[in-house]
Amino acid sequence: MSEMPIHDLNLRRHNAWRYTMGVGIVGGVLVVSLLISAIFWPHAVMRSYLFAYVFWLNISLGGLGWLMLAHVTGGAWGRTTRRFAEAAAGALPLLAILGLPLIFAASHLYAWADPAEWQADPVLTYRRPWISTPWVAGRAALAFALWIGLWTLLRRASIAQDQATDPADQLRLGQKMRSIGSVGLPVLFVTVFLLSVDWIMSLEPHWISSVFGLVILMGQATGSIALTIIALYLVEHATGGSIASPDRLHDLGKLLLTSLVLWAYMNFAQYLVQWMGQTQEDIHWYVHRLHGAWSWVGAAECALGLGVPLVLLLSRPLKRSLKSLTMVAIWVFVMRVVDVLWTIAPSGPHGEVGTVYWSDLPAWLGIGGVWTAAMAWHLSRAPLRPLAYLTSGANVTGLIVEGGVHAR
Repeated sequence: MSEMPIHDLNLRRHNAWRYTMGVGIVGGVLVVSLLISAIFWPHAVMRSYLFAYVFWLNISLGGLGWLMLAHVTGGAWGRTTRRFAEAAAGALPLLAILGLPLIFAASHLYAWADPAEWQADPVLTYRRPWISTPWVAGRAALAFALWIGLWTLLRRASIAQDQATDPADQLRLGQKMRSIGSVGLPVLFVTVFLLSVDWIMSLEPHWISSVFGLVILMGQATGSIALTIIALYLVEHATGGSIASPDRLHDLGKLLLTSLVLWAYMNFAQYLVQWMGQTQEDIHWYVHRLHGAWSWVGAAECALGLGVPLVLLLSRPLKRSLKSLTMVAIWVFVMRVVDVLWTIAPSGPHGEVGTVYWSDLPAWLGIGGVWTAAMAWHLSRAPLRPLAYLTSGANVTGLIVEGGVHAR
């Protein structure tokens, strides 16, 4: 594929990005239709809505994490992923609004939000000062304010760095983004830990895992980098330009492999600790997921979600080919959908084992449609390759050189 001039690599110069606006409209219609149908099937529809919402929120938070990590480490792979990570995280304001139905319908999903259930449960009554609807909503509002604030600061500094003509200003803005990332990464980790407890772990209100937040974080990283590779492929074909060199593709392949292995390790660590404990409070989360049809889903995750991409990503030529790497990324992305469903769906009402609902696919497509439109809109607002980053160059180790100093 030919290398296009930097200024031509902007989606607003092409018609492809406009198609995603239609996807967003269809997604919005699906979301509204689902919320109306929740009047008749409240638990099924809202559980499906939670599944879809958590999945796409994970992609946005993963993008925010990769964005800050790229600024902190100074890796040249950040030049390739910056705009895609910014666009994915740019959907956070939209997701903040889409999360409101979960607050209002919490009593249909969570025992701690249903007065009849928590009043009859001594454990939930004891935890009431921490996990109740006002406190959960307040923590979510604070988390979104922090996430959106971090994204806004990074996005503005990134655009300003593109527009700066003085190398000293470019260096200053690069250092500013590095400082924001250094502060923002711990903030992201803590807030994701808290909200993973509030929105996912509390579906099984008596179950506790200190590793669960790390499992969610690594799932976010894996899904987000997989979607970045897919988006990179789609954008290159839509624009006819080249954004990533084979070296940068190799970097992205290694990042995908690393995040996938860490996700698997965190899952295994959690399972090992729970298995060693063997208490009623520890095991019922796994009992719901390792019996019946859900056990086959778990086995498929191990074999297909981990084993297949792990073997394929060991190949150096595959990681340096955009087409081949995209095929693996699509596979990983699909298995991320399965994993989020496996994490949420088995937690049924009143301690029962949950199931798959008819509304799962429409909810995923609906929220995914408006999310895709939001991401495409942000992608179209700036050049796909950061201009100031390109003028900085990169040395043979892949570290960006800013003002004669390697950004480490």
